[in-house]
Amino acid sequence: MTTPSPSPAAFTVLTVSRDAVLLASRNAVLRQAGYKVVTTMKNDEALVLVRDHNPDAVVLGDSIALYERNQLAGAIKALNPRTQVLVITLSGESVPEACMTMNSLDGPELLLSKLAECLRGSEAQAA
Repeated sequence: MTTPSPSPAAFTVLTVSRDAVLLASRNAVLRQAGYKVVTTMKNDEALVLVRDHNPDAVVLGDSIALYERNQLAGAIKALNPRTQVLVITLSGESVPEACMTMNSLDGPELLLSKLAECLRGSEAQAA
């Protein structure tokens, strides 16, 4: 039995990237899909947003150095273990705290699919 996809309107997603153009594009895709989006280009601000907005998921862009993505994902999970972290990578790098990763060349459909899969996993953990 397949678990239905969660309604995007029920979720807040924090997006973090150093590339303003990619960040705006990613945010537009997520908003059009119905997600509530909060966003930043700074790691320290991302942690404040996790604490203050309690997002259901965080999308970390590939414009953030890999070691910073690893540190940030770990800090996010330490603040809120239920927050799902989806990491966009350049070439399949591993991020231990991520619910999953995707390649930076994958399109918006895959972003939405992987995000929904992470959120389904979050709902299953809560049940």
